[in-house]
Amino acid sequence: MKSRVTLLARVKEIREGKPIFGFERVETYKKGRPVVPKEPKDAETRVTSYYLRFTEGGKRITKPAGSNFSDAVVARRNKEVEREYTMRGLDVPNNPDNDSRLTIADATAQFIRNQTALDKSPATLYGYKKAVEQFRDSCGMIYVDQINKQVMLHLGFPQRKRYRESSAEKGMAEGG
Repeated sequence: MKSRVTLLARVKEIREGKPIFGFERVETYKKGRPVVPKEPKDAETRVTSYYLRFTEGGKRITKPAGSNFSDAVVARRNKEVEREYTMRGLDVPNNPDNDSRLTIADATAQFIRNQTALDKSPATLYGYKKAVEQFRDSCGMIYVDQINKQVMLHLGFPQRKRYRESSAEKGMAEGG
């Protein structure tokens, strides 16, 4: 079985008047299938930070993933992608810390600013904004130069299909 990247929440509990810290696993898989991670109950009062736990080189490693839940989920996904690349023998994409590359979030913000400057109608601006934000949210931490056909299909965008008439439809159109 392939080892997974586990998202852990560091929780604070009060027992006998003393604070006790422990880890609580955030569910990311259910019955072997991935599920959308949900923030632990009472996270704003109980959770102090999030961690990623995974196995590398036969050793269990626990790395901090920040105190924000959404950032921790993105860090988990990025780590899974990194592990998938190394497992397949491919070069791992650059770290998100590299500021020289344009991210999807930056590109979508620039696109919305450009459309506002072009005096589009409010309804058109709203439609563009929603479509671009949906695309941005589905991409995660992907750079603009990484987007290709495989990425678009993986994200769930449909392929453009050519219309082909069947031979029966051609015959009916010709009167046959």
